[in-house]
Amino acid sequence: MMNADTLEFAFSGICRELAGSKELTFRVLVEGRTGTLHPLIREEVYRIGCEALLNAARHSDARTIQIEIQYSSTRLRLVITDDGDGMTPESLACKCDRYSGLSQMRDRADRIGAKLKLSSRVGAGTEVELTIPPIDKTFFLGERQ
Repeated sequence: MMNADTLEFAFSGICRELAGSKELTFRVLVEGRTGTLHPLIREEVYRIGCEALLNAARHSDARTIQIEIQYSSTRLRLVITDDGDGMTPESLACKCDRYSGLSQMRDRADRIGAKLKLSSRVGAGTEVELTIPPIDKTFFLGERQ
């Protein structure tokens, strides 16, 4: 059973909403023991993930979008991949509009000391990888499940 405070619960909800509008298949995979994340970490990771999911659903013409959440004592990792149209290197590198979705994702990652990596090729889909090191030895509040 999923805890309503977990990232996987939150992402499953957004996937249900997006799936209703298009012929999309979503997969949410979780590795490691989940726990209650620090609220700031959870919010920023969720917002970055939502932006990646919305971009894939709206712009990529993807058929499948996969969300992987990996919990460990040394990092929290979120990877969102799609099998859509992909992006040009110029689009990925563009930092010209600080209000664009990609720019906001980068800003959110910086706020929590995370590394954001965007990979894509035209015709081969896109991968968004967010890696968060532990803050004060943990990202979790209380017990892990």
